[in-house]
Amino acid sequence: MANPVENLLGCNQCGAPLKDTGGSYSCTACGRAWEREGRIVFNRPRGEEAIFDALFEQMQIGNQEDEVWRFCYEQQAKLALNLLGSGSVALDVGCGPALAYRRPEGVTIVGVDPSLGSLRANSALDLAIWGSAASLPLRPGVIDFAFCFYSVHHMVGKSQVQNRSIVSSVFRELGRVVKRGGSIVVFDMSPWYLAWLAERLSWNYARVLLGEKLDMYFWRESALIRVAGGAVGEAKVRTQSFMGRPFSTFPPIFRLPWLRIPRFLYPMNPTAYIWTLA
Repeated sequence: MANPVENLLGCNQCGAPLKDTGGSYSCTACGRAWEREGRIVFNRPRGEEAIFDALFEQMQIGNQEDEVWRFCYEQQAKLALNLLGSGSVALDVGCGPALAYRRPEGVTIVGVDPSLGSLRANSALDLAIWGSAASLPLRPGVIDFAFCFYSVHHMVGKSQVQNRSIVSSVFRELGRVVKRGGSIVVFDMSPWYLAWLAERLSWNYARVLLGEKLDMYFWRESALIRVAGGAVGEAKVRTQSFMGRPFSTFPPIFRLPWLRIPRFLYPMNPTAYIWTLA
């Protein structure tokens, strides 16, 4: 009998189911093959590295810092857990080396991440996909909830036009694999207006100067709703902001843990976006 998790897999070109051939999965229709390593399906060529291959341990330590956890994850994790029920199948985009929420009993977790080291370290996943969320080896409509915990701002290219195209492609793919009545749930930072304006005016120039070191682009709430909504099709969206304690201090850049600022000077709000597919 096939593993129930394997029943989720499908060709991202023709949509046909995949079959386990031992060391790989292959499409039952077009014959395309995916290498596998235990529960990890390779959706990108070996040898390609991601920036978080060298940084995920440092980032994980930063995320567990008390004030960062309270500001960015505590309430957000509770919201995610309230959605998940026994028997649900959840897709965690940018899952990293550990989930941001306690794994509920009876829930199947599929993780996707560009960092192979992160996926190898994440023991909470039933199925792991190494690669981009813009093209997933999953069948249509097999996911109940897709979660993005602070991963959308890392979906960047070489220009703001490319950033918009990448995010749109990811949401189009999430709209394909999430079932009708299911939800796409995004947690990310929404910049205040002046910070958003400054980012839009400077980002392309900064990307030329810094190259891949500039791996973040923060979407203002209205802009992300517009881009994502146009990609997922008919869906109702609701949002919720998390303000945090104004005088708490935390390091806004995980690579600089010594740099701490008070919340009231940080020009962004953690925001939840929940698209329910019609």
